[in-house]
Amino acid sequence: ERKNILDRSGTDVGKWMLFYNETLMTDAWTLAKKLYRENKLEGVEFMKCSTALRNPRASSSGGIIILYCYNSSDEETIMNIGKKIIEMFEYKQGDIFYKTDEQTHA
Repeated sequence: ERKNILDRSGTDVGKWMLFYNETLMTDAWTLAKKLYRENKLEGVEFMKCSTALRNPRASSSGGIIILYCYNSSDEETIMNIGKKIIEMFEYKQGDIFYKTDEQTHA
């Protein structure tokens, strides 16, 4: 059963971030939704993506998919989730990055 990620009190939440060129973003998000709905993204509790709306403050015209996970302090589990994400998305746009919500809020 998936937890409500919006209720972050007392949780150990973090996120994997995948950056895409705008030409790849729609296909990547379609794949993310398919994998999530088929329960193939084990350890991913919630996800979101940037919109196609232009942001004049952004330094690039690409997009981002964010995959939220619990148990950020369990490095082995988080790294295994990241490896599966790279494999399942066939991610070749460079590195993927992980950041805890604690790091985000700092």
